[in-house]
Amino acid sequence: MQRASWSPSLTSLLTSGGPVPLGDRSTLLHQAAAQGNVTLLSMLLNEEGLDINNLCKDGYTALYSAAANGHSDCVKLLLMSGVHVDATVSNGFTALCAAAAQGRAKCAEMLLAYNADINYADGGKSPLYLACTNGHFELVKLLLDSGADRSTAANNGWTPVHAAADSGNSDCLKLLMYYASHFDTSEEIDLKNNDSCNLRPVISATLLNSTDSEGWTAAHIAASRGFKDCLEILCSHSGLEPEKQDKCNRTVHDVATDDCKQLLENLNSLRIPIRISLDDNVRLCHSASDFESEDICYLRIHKHTTWDDFSAAVSQAVLNHFSTIMSDGWESQEDLTFNNTSESNLGLGAITDLSFRLGNTSWSVGQIFLQTPWEFLKMSKVDQLSVFMPGRIEIL
Repeated sequence: MQRASWSPSLTSLLTSGGPVPLGDRSTLLHQAAAQGNVTLLSMLLNEEGLDINNLCKDGYTALYSAAANGHSDCVKLLLMSGVHVDATVSNGFTALCAAAAQGRAKCAEMLLAYNADINYADGGKSPLYLACTNGHFELVKLLLDSGADRSTAANNGWTPVHAAADSGNSDCLKLLMYYASHFDTSEEIDLKNNDSCNLRPVISATLLNSTDSEGWTAAHIAASRGFKDCLEILCSHSGLEPEKQDKCNRTVHDVATDDCKQLLENLNSLRIPIRISLDDNVRLCHSASDFESEDICYLRIHKHTTWDDFSAAVSQAVLNHFSTIMSDGWESQEDLTFNNTSESNLGLGAITDLSFRLGNTSWSVGQIFLQTPWEFLKMSKVDQLSVFMPGRIEIL
């Protein structure tokens, strides 16, 4: 933020109507703009021969200084006096860049009203990028409403999405991913306060998965910084590629903090237990506790898991459970039979005789629902897979 000190002798000369050297008036102009002295600035702007676009010794214009410090009245005066709205300063930025970086929404709004270049980007750092970097929610919203480009990349490959993820500001990130300017007020409130699962993203998978010079996506950044809220928002986009590798062949999971690793595992897979349930009419030669367990194992279901994959995994899990029991110093696997209408050795044929329940829904091996296993388990809120033994079980 640019500040300037006062020059009392010059102020006295100006306010008394005495002659003031042009160079000194230029200094006063920057001081008045930087500190928000509207009266003095107005008097200076009425002076003839003053270059209102001149850079001060620190390399700033009066407009830049006023915008950076949030002096909207001074910004308005300068704009009305014909100052160059997109004049750049020594750091390569414009007044709109300064307003965006400092969170000066009212100043930014005035600059945009005078057709400031919303996508001007020195080194790729646009006003939107700068607002996201510093977590200025209202500025991000204003710029998006005004048509800011979300995909402009800085020299290192970072987009505003990368910048928002790095800042850890989940509200700004959600705006970038889901906000469209046609939303009404109620939808804007929902966007800031509610989950993003019911919102439709407005950015492409290409932008979401774009990489910087090191091969990092925004998800790599959020995960490595431990920003769980940001990572969850990124993962809510169906186009996210969490397995995308950086230049060191590291995925998002590889660089994630422990908390974010757990989040990734929970977001990208479902873990449900398989339980064996025995009816009263089931007869065992060994204790029922040998066969019945709270959790014989867990299945991990991914978004791409098919019903064929699911059936195969369930079958293998049940077979492994009984094989373990039978190999623990007891009879061979073949001694275990599932007696219903006929006997069958332990194997896939026996598995098909079992009955299963996914939560409250009956299911059998090989059965296919309209939804994928992931969708069905999520929508039905299935918390376990129960296996029911038919007829009687004997170990002879």
